[in-house]
Amino acid sequence: MDSQYHEPYLQRSKAKTPKSVRAAQKLFSALKQSRDQDGRSFKLDTLPAMIPLTVCDYEDPPDSEGRSIIDMYREHPNLLILGKPGSGKTTLLQQLTLELMDKELRERENDEKARWLPIFLSLYDWAKKRKPFKEWLTQQLLDSLSIHRLDKSLIHYWVSRGNFILLLDGLDEMNEEDSEKCIDGINTFSKETDSPFVISCQLDRYENLERNGHILNVGQKTVVVQNPKPSQAQNYLNQAGAERLSRFYQEKQSQHPKEFAARPLI
Repeated sequence: MDSQYHEPYLQRSKAKTPKSVRAAQKLFSALKQSRDQDGRSFKLDTLPAMIPLTVCDYEDPPDSEGRSIIDMYREHPNLLILGKPGSGKTTLLQQLTLELMDKELRERENDEKARWLPIFLSLYDWAKKRKPFKEWLTQQLLDSLSIHRLDKSLIHYWVSRGNFILLLDGLDEMNEEDSEKCIDGINTFSKETDSPFVISCQLDRYENLERNGHILNVGQKTVVVQNPKPSQAQNYLNQAGAERLSRFYQEKQSQHPKEFAARPLI
């Protein structure tokens, strides 16, 4: 990361503000507004989204002791999150996005010069537009940050310096051929940036991509979303409050806690 973030201002009254400092100030402003915007759009206050989810190493047994996604990220900033349909991959990515934003806001509130801006993007949109990955990503970043009136050169500046944390959801939400091309695009782009990547994909799809020789290569740690145990799901539902439980069971009338635990977000 840019060492100039840590350099003191010299001769403030005479010298111009360094570009890296101005960019860090703009990044902090964008971070604050993005946090408010994503906090509203993710809708993580629904009951299923509040069921505690954990991940384990891909190589570990499914019933091994799980860890929170933020703890795993602290050790491995590049992550590939695998899981069955409805296991909570998108929710984990959204939760991680907000937690990383909150962490950066807390750590940088005194100087208001951000180092990182977590960005949550759906790869389904890439599959629809079929643009070169870097071109698509740049446009997505411009669109996501359009309310901040940032010019393209600043986006390129942040990308080149690795100031984004790229949380990319749904590598499986396209046909398999497009998944292969998307992996190729991500691998190529990763060589041009120091930005961390956190990517989600259905377990079966990624294992099939691997068998066919299409392997994500961004220095990632591969983890799997664990299913909550039926007892854990039932205990959480019991503690969630009568009003929320009543509303939830009206929606999930025929769903037994064991079935809910297997696919909590469907």
